[in-house]
Amino acid sequence: MPETRQDRGVGFALGGLGGSNAHGVGFLEAARRQGITPRIISCTSGMIHWTAHWLANRPMREKLEEQIRLMPRLPEPFAHLSGWKMMLQGLPGVFRPAWWDNWRDSLGQFPPMDRNALFDLLFPARMVVPTRSDEFYAEMATILNEASIGVVFNSYAPASGKEYLHVNPVALQLLGRELGRDYGGRIFRPITPDYLEAALWLLQYGFGRKFDGEVLVDGAYHRQFILKELTCVDTLFVARPQSRTWRGELPGNLFEAEDFKVELLFNNAYYGELSAMRTINDLLAKNHLSCKDFHPIELVEIEIETQRGFFDYFFESLEVFDQAEVQSERVFREWNGRVAASKQP
Repeated sequence: MPETRQDRGVGFALGGLGGSNAHGVGFLEAARRQGITPRIISCTSGMIHWTAHWLANRPMREKLEEQIRLMPRLPEPFAHLSGWKMMLQGLPGVFRPAWWDNWRDSLGQFPPMDRNALFDLLFPARMVVPTRSDEFYAEMATILNEASIGVVFNSYAPASGKEYLHVNPVALQLLGRELGRDYGGRIFRPITPDYLEAALWLLQYGFGRKFDGEVLVDGAYHRQFILKELTCVDTLFVARPQSRTWRGELPGNLFEAEDFKVELLFNNAYYGELSAMRTINDLLAKNHLSCKDFHPIELVEIEIETQRGFFDYFFESLEVFDQAEVQSERVFREWNGRVAASKQP
């Protein structure tokens, strides 16, 4: 019997973006409340550990509140300087300032004559040092590997341009891929504590750490949303922590322009994959594509409803969480209604 709509279930694509992860967290909580269980989840950056919390059935809002309490936020009207305070003070349980490490490493060095070497000494790429424990990564790896839902996340190798897709056993079976094989620059690997650390390696940590002999960084810098690998479902829900449009007045200062640039860079890879999926949907709808390897996929985007700026990159918001939860519950109810109607004789 041929597969029909809903035989393949649904998938979630979650993109990490610093202090806007609260949008994805609210989305996950809404899915739990509405009883929407995905067949497979892709997640990047900070949304990896939030996915683990969700899979472990932990309270999401309470965990977010706990994280917000740890953030060194300054009172108004100095809140915009909180990011600098965090770089100087660190974020408990996540990272600490690197100034001592950088000073220690520079001891005994003569001032270099080469310009780049001098800049490396005076303005090192390493601004903070990660402090998450080995137990943190080990617990998360266990949760993700033992999940009955497929999980995919990524890391990126700048020197080779390779993207590593880390999958649990369920995802590996769903995707029909082989570990270690190169699929056009994308190589599948298992989920291990070390690879989780690589997938959460911020640029501010510098480039001195190697994993399996090569430098790896947070995969969201390369591809914030993993879509192509989730085509095994009928419906793909995408929780987007930034909008496709700039909300409010266009940038008028340097910091807003930098925020605009970051959003453009994060959106570029997403639009490319989204366009390819929509093209396949259009070709199938017009009967121009009959290959059995393709099927239509309903794409349901749930975008953040507020414009968050340059100074919000590291600071989560309960307001963002609450808005995302309400917004996502509405979308899920509407989707459930459409699905029920489509099954009527």
